[in-house]
Amino acid sequence: MAARTFELMGFALVADFRRFEGTVDIYGQNHNETWELLGDQWEIVEINDGPSARNAHDMVYHVGTNNVVMMGGVNNVGVLSDAWVYRNGWTRLATSPPARYGHTMAYDSDNDVVILFGGMDGGGKIRHDLWEWNGLSWTKIRQRGHQSYLNDVFHPGGRWFGRMVYDSDQKMVLLFGGHDGIEQRDDLWAWDGNRWTEILTGETVPLPRASHGMVYDSARQNTVLYGGLWDVVGDLGDTWTLQQIE
Repeated sequence: MAARTFELMGFALVADFRRFEGTVDIYGQNHNETWELLGDQWEIVEINDGPSARNAHDMVYHVGTNNVVMMGGVNNVGVLSDAWVYRNGWTRLATSPPARYGHTMAYDSDNDVVILFGGMDGGGKIRHDLWEWNGLSWTKIRQRGHQSYLNDVFHPGGRWFGRMVYDSDQKMVLLFGGHDGIEQRDDLWAWDGNRWTEILTGETVPLPRASHGMVYDSARQNTVLYGGLWDVVGDLGDTWTLQQIE
């Protein structure tokens, strides 16, 4: 197969299986290709039936079912509500959360569930709902939380293009940033499976941003954040680490 290169944006990439599906190039043309990274080589996977082309979706690897789980996104037709699993081929799930794009997902390895939060729906509403997928079905989670240090909200407000990771050492999902419909945020929240808590991390914090990358490094026991977009300055290229929360 001949090698080719192109610039990508709006794709989803997941570790462990290291596969991604659905990209949009700089010209705005959606793709519905599936690729696998084997060692240091990318290989395209021939798929006869699978998800439609899309961008601004998200996906994670679910260890319990040995599947990559993907949900939502947007394409030239509209905002999508379908959810799929991938293991040697794509299978559409019977149920899924309401249509959205720009949402964020994380895998809670201790409870063996996928967590999904936020995004924007087809009507332009920025969502703040929380969902779990347990390997069989999706469940909407009633959100509770401790009072915010900064205001009177008890859980994160609606946002899209925020990022979540699961901190397996502290056993919590961490949510940082995103766009609330007015501006990018720089707030940090922790979900312990029962309630949200807003976290203050000192005077030095990353700039507000959305569409950043964020992963949890279990070997070093810290969260790594890179890049994103802040309307005030444009694209960001900074790297931050978050040590364990006291």
